[in-house]
Amino acid sequence: MGKRNRKKIILPPKEFKTKEASRYVAAIELLAEYKSCKKTQLDFAVRWLKKNMEREKEWDMGKEVKDGMYFPLSDSWRKDEDRIKDCTHRINKLLEKL
Repeated sequence: MGKRNRKKIILPPKEFKTKEASRYVAAIELLAEYKSCKKTQLDFAVRWLKKNMEREKEWDMGKEVKDGMYFPLSDSWRKDEDRIKDCTHRINKLLEKL
């Protein structure tokens, strides 16, 4: 990977409803598993996630994040509410660790 492709983890994606944002969440999920990673070191991620919260404490990362690895969790995303439920579940699980 060239220098231009490297991004600092403390600089979250500008757009939340993207595959890039989903990959960013995956990176934060990995970091959150390390016991040596103090929770205060990931405050920037908590702020970013909360900034992107939608109504009723829900998150929607959009249809684009459906990758077969992290999403979908539900059997189908034909209904928007299933996608929103999946996104909200994933982010709430991460926030519990942070």
